[in-house]
Amino acid sequence: MKGKTEMRYRDFRESKREIVRLASCTKAKYFEKTACCVINNKRIENVVTLISLIDKDQEVKKRKNLIYPNFAFLHEVCKIEELDEFLDLISSKALKVCDRNIYFTGRVVNLVERKYLHSVNQYSFEPGNLFTIEGDMQLDIPQSLLLSKDMPFYPSISEAIYGWTGLKSFKESNDSRQKKIFIFLPQKTVHFEAIRYMPKQDMIVFYLNEEVSKGKIFVKGAIRIGDELVHIDGNIQRTFKIQITKDQVKEFEEIELFLIDEYSNILDYHIEKERWFQGVKRIFNEYEKGKSENVVRNAILLGENEKIEFKENYKKTDNNWENEIVDTVSAFANHKGGTIYIGIKDNLEIKGVVYGKIRTHDELQNYVRKILSDNLNKELEVAFKVHNFKGKKILAIQIPEGISKPYYNIFTRVPYIRRGANNMKADPDTDLKEMFETKDIPEIFRKLKRRKK
Repeated sequence: MKGKTEMRYRDFRESKREIVRLASCTKAKYFEKTACCVINNKRIENVVTLISLIDKDQEVKKRKNLIYPNFAFLHEVCKIEELDEFLDLISSKALKVCDRNIYFTGRVVNLVERKYLHSVNQYSFEPGNLFTIEGDMQLDIPQSLLLSKDMPFYPSISEAIYGWTGLKSFKESNDSRQKKIFIFLPQKTVHFEAIRYMPKQDMIVFYLNEEVSKGKIFVKGAIRIGDELVHIDGNIQRTFKIQITKDQVKEFEEIELFLIDEYSNILDYHIEKERWFQGVKRIFNEYEKGKSENVVRNAILLGENEKIEFKENYKKTDNNWENEIVDTVSAFANHKGGTIYIGIKDNLEIKGVVYGKIRTHDELQNYVRKILSDNLNKELEVAFKVHNFKGKKILAIQIPEGISKPYYNIFTRVPYIRRGANNMKADPDTDLKEMFETKDIPEIFRKLKRRKK
């Protein structure tokens, strides 16, 4: 099932009437324009723009515009009475944000309307209607850093768009959201506010965002527990409870839940399986996140990244293994912290910690502590935790973000930093300056800088 329940094309005048009608139903006093633009030969061209209402109880905040050599990020808050005039401007192929003209199309546009449910809506926390205006111009987006003395740094336009609008995974060259204006109108309908598993009471509790009249809203669905399908069926006013035992939770396979009205219209839904979900926050994840099985399973699902590293096993007297541990610990400490899991291969095969000369986890922990004490330039307090996963022991080394950067191997004097799933040599011109918070890099790192040049 997809997050869109309906899609239709409207002519502009019909769309405009519907937008104004929906806006009036919300009783919002303001709307905001959030624009991401590219600057080509002094002409500002639309990459993506979001138009959304500001809830009547929400604080009105004006954001500072960001202007880079090739890009502009603009934000403007307007009174709801100006929405009609704003739509008239769009119909005449004009988009204005902060008194700046933004070029976005070469033809008269129609609007595409999609109705989104609360659970899978990336444009708002509310369910509602999304109107899309699409331009047909060619758009050349420069591949460059967003770097300016007075502006925040972004490594790419996609990162900047996410930071400015919240739209994830924007692809510069071929994203379907490119060259569009999105107008989102929330509908104040009933939806799931939360769904929680309560292990002490052996129940799942459903919460709505507001109380409704009896006999108006219903929960329908089923939980698959092993080979058994347990049906869920009931009337809900504000909360609804179903019983489920801890043994059933261990056998949990998937759950599908639908919130419907008295006419069987779907208002919201939640679908959850072991490896993915759509809807509100996972039901069973909170209960299981402290369990060893779930901690390791989540790490495996995420794979190696900027906070996770897998090591097949310890190798005592192996200098390469010791150096890898030191480099990875220092890379995590120089970045945002992370965890090394010993007993998992790079291909995600679970080997578990295999003992040899080191016979216990305490001995292995002491061995790792000694490696770090003998090789790291500064003391760093790491934590150890033993996890059980599929009958095998996994040792997790938890490394915090360091408070006295940079950390490095005293024998190589090369500081590393974590980038994605790799340990990379810290860049003297950027990473090290940020660590030292000064332009003066100590003598031991100047060779690195000369070697880089």
